[in-house]
Amino acid sequence: MEVFDAVRTVLAVRRYAERSVPSDVVRRIVEAGRLSASAQNLQPWHFVVVEDRTTLRDIGDILVTGRYAAGAALAIAVTIVKDKRIAVSDGSRAVQNMILTAWSEGVGSNWMGFGRMPEIEALLGVPDTYQTLAVVAFGYPAEKIGRGRKQRKPVSGSASRDRGSSPRSRSGATPSSRGSRRATRTAGRSDPPSGGRSARRGRGACSRRAHRRHHS
Repeated sequence: MEVFDAVRTVLAVRRYAERSVPSDVVRRIVEAGRLSASAQNLQPWHFVVVEDRTTLRDIGDILVTGRYAAGAALAIAVTIVKDKRIAVSDGSRAVQNMILTAWSEGVGSNWMGFGRMPEIEALLGVPDTYQTLAVVAFGYPAEKIGRGRKQRKPVSGSASRDRGSSPRSRSGATPSSRGSRRATRTAGRSDPPSGGRSARRGRGACSRRAHRRHHS
């Protein structure tokens, strides 16, 4: 599967078939996390792979919004170096890479929890120097699901060129309004900022007139 196709079609999966994920696929998922980009190459993460059924049920009991972990083939707890802000960014990139890699293999997943989860840390024996960032459940979907059917804002409501735009102005973006914005930007550029070239020419002319009056 192409990378963009994986991004375009991936969906959250919370119901899993009673089927294990092959060890080579699990290894590839973990590798996707390990190979993620990392600021200064610090790699401030550690991944705990959980396949034990009892532990998976315990995770489901602990995470109120992740009860479905009990039915997953496995879960991966992403832990990061404690009290290091950049680790949140690096760990999040690793999570997304694992989710997309799993999806390309036909394995569904969903991110459960965010930030410190003391009970999960105790359950999995996370060292004091690390803290949880996320727990991700993985498994083959229990039922056939659509791919690429997402309810998302249009591009015009999510992105703009060269300058930021308020959500209100983006929501009403149309080809004609985009043309109006271009005209407005052009008009804005025709007025030089204070201290610009035209202003400097004006000040120079005033100085020369004053100089002539002074010596006349």
